[in-house]
Amino acid sequence: MLFGYSFERALFYIVVPIIGGGIGEGVIPLSAAYANALGGTPQDFIAQLIPAAVIGNIVAIILAGMLRRLGERKAHLDGGGMLVKPKKGSNDAEIFEAAHHDTVQANPNYAMGILLICGMFVLASLAEPFLHLPAPVLVIVFSVILKVAGIVPASVEGSSRAVYAIISKHLIYPTMIGLGMLYVPMADVISVLSIGYVITCAAVVITMALVGFYVGKALGMYPVDASLVTVCHSGLGGTGDVAILSASNRMNLMPFAQISTRIGGVTTVISAASLIHLTAG
Repeated sequence: MLFGYSFERALFYIVVPIIGGGIGEGVIPLSAAYANALGGTPQDFIAQLIPAAVIGNIVAIILAGMLRRLGERKAHLDGGGMLVKPKKGSNDAEIFEAAHHDTVQANPNYAMGILLICGMFVLASLAEPFLHLPAPVLVIVFSVILKVAGIVPASVEGSSRAVYAIISKHLIYPTMIGLGMLYVPMADVISVLSIGYVITCAAVVITMALVGFYVGKALGMYPVDASLVTVCHSGLGGTGDVAILSASNRMNLMPFAQISTRIGGVTTVISAASLIHLTAG
């Protein structure tokens, strides 16, 4: 509001698209909801919503690098990719220490690993219309259920881990470059650039980072890692999560980042769609 934006304009056109979960999951359904409530076409609103999401993602990547440096300087705040601090007197410390090392079994069956990963995604895609949750989130939920139930043999788990190790090591950066060139509309971003706009977008992301840092600390989490997971909520969906976690060297936080982005984004979109109707009325 200090830069001349009304409260409603700042909320619906800057804050909401930044934390809406990306373009496909956030900006596009938001544009449809805004058009339904205010009139016009979704295309009229997409050009107004995308710049905030893109700038917020850029700020989030920069913050991720800064949080990484903070963790390097103050080790007691940094879990190195672990979110929850191990309890004293338990065997959590050994489990967490083992999780720090990307151990891959001697002779992994890559075909089996790919089959399990693809099968989980197909299952999640089939369940998405019934459970009303994004397929990537359902993959995580189903994986947790299988892991807790002990259904998947250890050799198959190891094969999946080996596939993930290859992808995270060799394919992340080409994916970031390709998707960035495909989905970032630079013309729309440049058209609305101003000092006030950029500062407002940065304020949203910085606020999320600070809240995640201190709330995570209060809940017994490593503050740096909790803040990183929260910052992922302001990224461009899955692509933004990859960029943010790559900048902080915390790719093993991806499941938590996906939950933050997808569930947080869906909640934001539903809330904003309801509020915009009240405002229009």
